[in-house]
Amino acid sequence: MLGPYCCEFLAAILQTFHIGSHCVTQALAQRTDRFTGADLSNLCQEAALMGLREGMDHATEVKRMHFESALAVAQPSLSVEQIRRSEDFRHYRRR
Repeated sequence: MLGPYCCEFLAAILQTFHIGSHCVTQALAQRTDRFTGADLSNLCQEAALMGLREGMDHATEVKRMHFESALAVAQPSLSVEQIRRSEDFRHYRRR
């Protein structure tokens, strides 16, 4: 739902994480199209927790596989219908 701002939002969230060089915000943004800002924040936190669970004593970064695992269980808050209504309302307000 964040549309063109999704990559920027993800980049802002991910600044606080030690991210592996192979993690690309563009790829994450493309896979989270119905996610709200809160959903994206939760996704990043879940990926970080998965990294910690994997290597409790030596976790140094959140890897792409942690994001993949987090995406497998993450659920977007917005339905297709909610997005359509929001876009209809936005279009109506512009008239």
